[in-house]
Amino acid sequence: MNRSLPIKVNHLSPHPMISKARFKENIQQIKGQERFQFQSELIPAWFGEAAVLILFWDEAGTIRVVLTERSSKMRNHKGEVSFPGGRREEGESLGQTAIREAGEEIGIDPDKVMLIGRLDDAWSRAAFHLVPFVAWYDGIPDFSANTDEVAKILSPDIEELLDENNREEKTVERQGLKFNHTVIKYQESVVFGLTADLLVEALEQGLGMYTDRGSRRARSLQEALDNRFFAYQQSRGDLPAQSDPV
Repeated sequence: MNRSLPIKVNHLSPHPMISKARFKENIQQIKGQERFQFQSELIPAWFGEAAVLILFWDEAGTIRVVLTERSSKMRNHKGEVSFPGGRREEGESLGQTAIREAGEEIGIDPDKVMLIGRLDDAWSRAAFHLVPFVAWYDGIPDFSANTDEVAKILSPDIEELLDENNREEKTVERQGLKFNHTVIKYQESVVFGLTADLLVEALEQGLGMYTDRGSRRARSLQEALDNRFFAYQQSRGDLPAQSDPV
């Protein structure tokens, strides 16, 4: 990490009052930051590569971010809330992957997406090394959902997401491993798991905070590998299905 990172804190609550301009300024600082990246030896050869897009914009005096509710047509994670994103295709960078997937899923104009930079590395239980990218949209997006992948497009403003009345901390157990994460309620939807973790990291950035989520994710990935968490480890058969990173 370099000196341009925001001050390190242990939690997001209570959050300070912050102006829209300051939040945007803090987000833009990602450009000069060196975020946590997994060491290459930590990532199994059978993992896929994927990226998601965390897209902010100004609208009617607020700052909003886009989320999607996954279609019931999807093979995995039906109805869950996620960021636009997917698997990297040959010949493209992960940043290009994030923008391309967002265009395919929610119909945004890629020419208006100003890619700022990446957050800390992450991994998903679908056996992906996942890189989250933060971007700002030039104008107000005119969304169009790809109904094969997206049931609903959500656009909460940051104050709704930061409201402690809409948030709680939970511990879940999967295959004998415990995971601590934030749950965020928005209207009739619930954001949890990896998506919530990435969302909180992006919001922390906007508030001028940093909580070193990448090293925690690296430790949890090592623990998962040590405990044969993934289907490929358990079966030693075909590679795990990798169409749905989150």
